[in-house]
Amino acid sequence: MEGDKQKQRGRVLKEIDYVMWALCIVAVFLISMYVGSWGILRSPDLSPQTRIINAAYQITYLLAMGVFSVFAGTLIFFVIKFRARGEEAEL
Repeated sequence: MEGDKQKQRGRVLKEIDYVMWALCIVAVFLISMYVGSWGILRSPDLSPQTRIINAAYQITYLLAMGVFSVFAGTLIFFVIKFRARGEEAEL
């Protein structure tokens, strides 16, 4: 019984865990924005229509990367935080 309480206590998130969780999300967001050129198209000044399309694309890209960052950052954090360790690996 005492061993179960000890395992549960190790799975409770502390303040530093929340900070690391937020940093994972921010890191994934910055990396994904950098890879996507911050949502900027190559030559946005070809015509007035391309400016409108570029603005819509940037908004869509920003929102999509926000959602993706929350999902991927949370996934990365929880995979690292709650990975199986030694004896706990048994199902």
